[in-house]
Amino acid sequence: MIWPLLGFFALFCGWGGWEGGPLPWIWGFALLVVGTWLRIWSIRYIGGAARTKGKKAKRLIVSGPFAYVRNPIYIANFFVFSGFILLCGLPWFLPLALGFLFIQYSLIVTFEEDLLKEKFGQPYLDYLKEVPRWIPKLRRRSGPSPQSPYPLGRVLRWERGGILNLVLMVGLAILKEITGLHLF
Repeated sequence: MIWPLLGFFALFCGWGGWEGGPLPWIWGFALLVVGTWLRIWSIRYIGGAARTKGKKAKRLIVSGPFAYVRNPIYIANFFVFSGFILLCGLPWFLPLALGFLFIQYSLIVTFEEDLLKEKFGQPYLDYLKEVPRWIPKLRRRSGPSPQSPYPLGRVLRWERGGILNLVLMVGLAILKEITGLHLF
């Protein structure tokens, strides 16, 4: 995955740093909060399957954020990573990093959609027609939404590694800001 390399670069790069006062921190934290909230909301519906690889989908998820957009977890990750880059003071790096992530996620989504078409057939094809891939629609998907969300406590246990990574990312960005540490 390209995430660790992009994160390492953003954290330790000193080229063209942004001296924007508190603005990068305000926007960075706002994006981190929105991304984390969207990710947790999404995991409440998809469950632990979000942390697995392979053909693990047991049911078609069409409730919660999946009623507005097909890939809310990836969108949440875009928000979180954007926030991290802003905390690191590198707004010029944002388009490049997001471009790499978009390519990576587009390839993953194409693979996942093929698997889901095969597994769920017509109901998934109908879902593809109703719900956009990347840009959420303002109105929920029509039709029944049979899924109930998983309990928040269980979701937070599933996501504890991601939450710890988020705390680590913010801590390192703060350390970079305080010390001015740059490796290149």
